[in-house]
Amino acid sequence: MELVLLGPPGSGKGTLAKNIVKKYGTAHISTGDMLRTEISKKSDLGLAAKGYVDKGALVPDEVIIAMVGRRLSDPDCVKGIILDGFPRTVNQAKALCRVVDIDLCIEITSSEDLIFERICSRRVCRACGYVTNTEFIGNSLVCPECSGELYLRDDDKEETIKSRLDVYFTETAPLTEYYSKMGKLVQIESKMGRDKIFDCSERIGKVLKMIELKTRAEIEKMREAGKIAHEIIHMLGEKATPGITTKQLDDYCQKLMDKYSVEASFKGYRGYPAAICTSLNDEIVHGIPSDKVVLKEGDIVGIDIGVKKNGYHADMARTFGAGNISSEAKLAIFIARECFGKGVEKFVIGGRLHDICASIENTARLNGATVPRELIGHGIGRNLHEPPDVPNYKPVGAGIRLKKGLVLAIEPMINLGVAGVKSDNNGWTVRTKDGRLSAHYENTVALGDNGAEILTAQ
Repeated sequence: MELVLLGPPGSGKGTLAKNIVKKYGTAHISTGDMLRTEISKKSDLGLAAKGYVDKGALVPDEVIIAMVGRRLSDPDCVKGIILDGFPRTVNQAKALCRVVDIDLCIEITSSEDLIFERICSRRVCRACGYVTNTEFIGNSLVCPECSGELYLRDDDKEETIKSRLDVYFTETAPLTEYYSKMGKLVQIESKMGRDKIFDCSERIGKVLKMIELKTRAEIEKMREAGKIAHEIIHMLGEKATPGITTKQLDDYCQKLMDKYSVEASFKGYRGYPAAICTSLNDEIVHGIPSDKVVLKEGDIVGIDIGVKKNGYHADMARTFGAGNISSEAKLAIFIARECFGKGVEKFVIGGRLHDICASIENTARLNGATVPRELIGHGIGRNLHEPPDVPNYKPVGAGIRLKKGLVLAIEPMINLGVAGVKSDNNGWTVRTKDGRLSAHYENTVALGDNGAEILTAQ
């Protein structure tokens, strides 16, 4: 879990960060605290930053990035980080993106008048660093935590507050647009009271729980669904011979599902009309079974199946040949399977999601194939599609850290020609842009103590 906290000085970022750290055990990286530490130590970084801090101006990017880069290498950051006060510019955000992939950017918003009032009334303990407010302590100068002396920091004095706020609203605020375009921005209004800050923590907690780690009992339920999916898809593969229609394959699948007393995950999902997807030759995914589509000698057909049992889904796909197929068709099927194998090797505790993605893409390229960027894998569980997305190419950044209990549908889709795609008028079927062959290979995979466990297996 990698988070960025944004908000003007005095908006309550520090309080919010402490609540998240307490609940999730992540490392809190405050550039403000680091700067003050370096300044007090009179280190090279501290001396370089002091003049800017005294004026309420932004410290140069190269100084901050060097400082944060060193901090990210500390062992406590392995569990996740909360960045408070960094990045402050879009350039810093882009530099950060090369080091770590941010899951969520949380901006606390408030009026300038309320922020000004809060900063002016803030007091800090010289001994333990405890931060409080005259709203809670009145005129007392005694720290409620350690009885040390409370004081007003130089950068909280009126003469610097206005400058700090001007800097934030002109130079830092564009970050909200940057993270919004990435789909990673959550904005929360703070009324400056403790209750509101705690309420923010609860709301953020709901966002962070979007990626659900599964218990061993849940994984075993998914394994039950997966075993049935495996049996059915291979029986469908045996039926995928010249002369059969894709509608007959779908009908046979539905009979098998009725026999096993399971539900078809796909049927009715967002209006999809069938139990399976049957994608022929240049069709990449989401081919709709039809009486008009008859398998011919040499065709390849990608069969994608989802099974729901005891409230949990399993999803898998295989590409089968109808009769004797060409060496090019065999190559496509081989590459898709190879991409899955190399990708799942990277599904290890402590690894990064995008290591899986990069391995899939690299394997495809090494074998002369491409991966369409529009089509990706996904998390899976009680819902057929859950966070996180699992692209078949490496996105920017490292991706989430892989943890025990994560369950993914890893599904390389490869093209023997260009990576571009086009869609049919039915609103579902996606095919290769140049008409060349495509193949699909997918399994539902859980991460356990001993590594990756393929749940869609016998």
